Amino acid sequence: MSALLKIHASTEFLSIGDVMAKHEIKQVSLVRQLCADGMPCSKGTARALMQGIWPKKYSQQAVKKSILRLFNGRLTGEETNTMFENAAEQNSEPQTFRASFLLVKYSFTQVDANKVLKEAGINVSPATLNMFLNNGYTTTKYTLEDFQQPLQVWLTKFATKEEIKTMWQTTAREHKGTTRKNILKNNFVESMEPEMLTQKAMKHFRVSQHPFADEMRGMGDLYLSHHHLRVREAMIQAAQNSSILAVSAECGAGKTTLRECFNEYTKTEMPNLVIIEPEVTDKKLLTAAMIFEAIADELDIKNLKMGHEKRSRQIKRELIKSVKNGNSHVLVIEEAHDLSNAVLKHLKRVHELREGFRSLLGIILVGQTELNKNLNNYDVREFSLRCNVVDLPPLGLGITDYVAHKFSRKGVDHTKVIDQGGIDAIKERLQGSTSFGLKRSQEAKDMSYPLNVNTMLVKAMNLACSMSEPLITKEVIEGIK
Repeated sequence: MSALLKIHASTEFLSIGDVMAKHEIKQVSLVRQLCADGMPCSKGTARALMQGIWPKKYSQQAVKKSILRLFNGRLTGEETNTMFENAAEQNSEPQTFRASFLLVKYSFTQVDANKVLKEAGINVSPATLNMFLNNGYTTTKYTLEDFQQPLQVWLTKFATKEEIKTMWQTTAREHKGTTRKNILKNNFVESMEPEMLTQKAMKHFRVSQHPFADEMRGMGDLYLSHHHLRVREAMIQAAQNSSILAVSAECGAGKTTLRECFNEYTKTEMPNLVIIEPEVTDKKLLTAAMIFEAIADELDIKNLKMGHEKRSRQIKRELIKSVKNGNSHVLVIEEAHDLSNAVLKHLKRVHELREGFRSLLGIILVGQTELNKNLNNYDVREFSLRCNVVDLPPLGLGITDYVAHKFSRKGVDHTKVIDQGGIDAIKERLQGSTSFGLKRSQEAKDMSYPLNVNTMLVKAMNLACSMSEPLITKEVIEGIK
């Protein structure tokens, strides 16, 4: 019996969906959890996962963690082991029924097959038929035989006896991957998990304080490369000229740190600059009304008028009054990659609040690289055409200076902890590639961002301590799993 048929015939198989049903967790909850953990997926992908088929564009390790968060400690050890082990074992290689290849061979489509099923009283969507042919999925309403019988009778008119005999066997199919652009491929970076720096490792390297803990108590604690200074200068110019700027960078590149640096700099060098930052945590929920409320709060407007028209006029009057008193204003929004198209369009209207030829409010958006894609959306061209975009690149050749800075702020000479060979090995292991789809070239991608470097160094210090190595060398870095 084929692997796909075993899934349906076995009563012992405990899928993720089985366990979810046992604990009364719905499919939509799984979709929301995956999205919250940075793995957006469709209902179809979630349904496949519930039946034991792992999503190909996300690592199994990341998906497992998301599922465990969903159950929130309610799983028994037996349930956890069974559903993960079975799913991993039965879906290690993509499978499809041979019937799918017969359709192609005899110039039929799945639409033709769907018509045959409907004539036999099997009313399913094209997507459901696709899931049946490529993964063996059935529905609660129809059995496996309900799908097989009419299709087999139909194809008997065209295929050979041998083909009909083997049409419900499964065969490995080529996984075409995803055609989405900018899919990072670096198994090491994807699987690299942060770990705590042990006291034993700190003692081994004579470090009294954690060198990578985020204890930013002043400008001296910030590492500012020429790239950081360039982006900060762009932010300052946007604030001074009341223009629109988008700062885009990968997760862990130091966007929040850069924003804090901008705030600290303007406190001393631009005391008349009013920085407006909406405090809503989930920027997907940010609305035009919330932006007006944030502006009103910074301008100390006590009684904000009702109605969009009256509120806009009131905000404009107060902004003009503030500008005449010598102030300038800038709206800074973090996690801007989550902003909706409607809010981006509204920000353009906010920027059009003017006194004479000058805008009353500059706008700075700070977000992950998805922000670039959002700004390239044709629907928000009225905003994006007025928006300058700057990217914050990885550390690259600046890794040595970064490591030296991190240790020096704790009074430690970095050369007593890691040699240059070790630093070069870190940069080499933090190289990935970007896939642009099927049969297209890949592009090298540097992932040497501060967060990744910090994680690597902590792992290296712990490993070197366990090996009694006095220095972190290339061999130690290569030994990190």
